[in-house]
Amino acid sequence: MLRASERPAVAPVVWGTVPDLADAVTITGPGPYFAQQGRAVLGWALREAPAICHRIVEAAGVTMADIDVFVPHQANLRMIEPLAESLGLREDAVIADDVITSGNTSAATIPLAISRMREAGRIPAGATALLIGFGGGFSWAGQVVRLP
Repeated sequence: MLRASERPAVAPVVWGTVPDLADAVTITGPGPYFAQQGRAVLGWALREAPAICHRIVEAAGVTMADIDVFVPHQANLRMIEPLAESLGLREDAVIADDVITSGNTSAATIPLAISRMREAGRIPAGATALLIGFGGGFSWAGQVVRLP
């Protein structure tokens, strides 16, 4: 349930596109078939996503020290671990790693990771989470939310 509070439960969305990577993640038919240029996507995530994460946190009016949970797109651990490390999160911050269990489930990675972490008792209600996803076309978006 959303309700007014001094500290909003849903912060503004920060989003954008990367025209130079428009062909890096595609879905083609007749399947449809998913294809990506993994090295290009990984390179972008490690070079550009840290600054974007800081913009997302700033737009929410919080700091990295306020982030309890980091839930990036669950592409692979080679992306998630160095990205999380580069952010300067608190040592006790929980980092989503559902990719280990579920693999890259495309648009479902963030909600699935949150659900699995909640079921496992890894994150409490009210935790402040930094979310960032990216994919087809090459678009990205993120926000800070307080988990129910």
